Amino acid sequence: MNSYYERGNTEKSLAFAYVKWQKMEQVFESLSEAMQIGTLFPELEKPFVKERCKNGRK
Repeated sequence: MNSYYERGNTEKSLAFAYVKWQKMEQVFESLSEAMQIGTLFPELEKPFVKERCKNGRK
């Protein structure tokens, strides 16, 4: 596969994404639970906790 610049594109890119490889290990058994949480994979569930930052700002 030719790179972006080898294909004749000379414009600069806004950004490049890096996505780390992940192994599929577990999935939620209940599809309705996965839909409520927003992911099928339990290891990606990162609930947000509302609290103050260490420096006192919100």
